[in-house]
Amino acid sequence: MKLFKFPVVTGDALVASNSIWADMSTLQDITVGTTTCVLSGTGWVITLTTDGDDTAESLLNANKLADYFVPILLEYNGNAVHRGQSQSVYDVWSGLDIPGIHAATGIVCTTTPNTALVSVVLS
Repeated sequence: MKLFKFPVVTGDALVASNSIWADMSTLQDITVGTTTCVLSGTGWVITLTTDGDDTAESLLNANKLADYFVPILLEYNGNAVHRGQSQSVYDVWSGLDIPGIHAATGIVCTTTPNTALVSVVLS
């Protein structure tokens, strides 16, 4: 098991003291839609909703999130996770605020800064 801790985001803002925990060793799919980047694994789905000035910018933001996560998550996926790795938690965007998350991932909403990440939810 490799736990990843994601901050909960709603309405373009971090939700204080709320986190999503998911076992990335079971990751099966990363799917990009017009306004979403969806990470899914055994028993969990994390949906990251994006925004932009238009549909193209929102889609670009969703793709940027997928591009950001793929190299990070693949190291912890499947049965090849090292014992030491499996006994720790990867804190996604640790210590970052919304502007920091936008800078780290490269997502933007051109006319309204720091509104490209609308939500991060678990279902």
